[in-house]
Amino acid sequence: ERQFYYVPSFEMWTSTSYTITLSQTLSSTDGHHLTADHAFRFSTDRFRVVAYTPAHLSTSVPRTTYIYVLCNARILQSSLSNAFRVYPPLQGTFDTCPQGNCSGFEFYFIPSDTLAPNTFYAISAGIINNSGFLIFPLQSVTGGVTYERWYFMTGDK
Repeated sequence: ERQFYYVPSFEMWTSTSYTITLSQTLSSTDGHHLTADHAFRFSTDRFRVVAYTPAHLSTSVPRTTYIYVLCNARILQSSLSNAFRVYPPLQGTFDTCPQGNCSGFEFYFIPSDTLAPNTFYAISAGIINNSGFLIFPLQSVTGGVTYERWYFMTGDK
């Protein structure tokens, strides 16, 4: 009775500052109003990868594994082919929802063939969200550009 929730009708943008204002017209049940407008601010997180598999520096990864990436906002699917890299290079396809019930925050990279045995793979991502913001590249200390990277090693099976 003394609180309320506001649920936006749209997904909030990443890397954005929002201001919420409660007007003096807000009234209590006994007829009193705020004496002045009340405002507060918050900012949303930058668009980024929040989870992925195989895990960074994992070893003995099955050669039939998929690469999974989860972000903190919806991904512009058309940006994936230009923004995702595997080294040594792999052919494959992107699947945003192989098992149904997906949020649009994730994707799978499914290699066309089994991965090479006992091989060290490097994954890098620079993904653009629906608002056109780049998840990466990150700015390096020198002001140059770098990509988020993680590594894993396959097993022999």
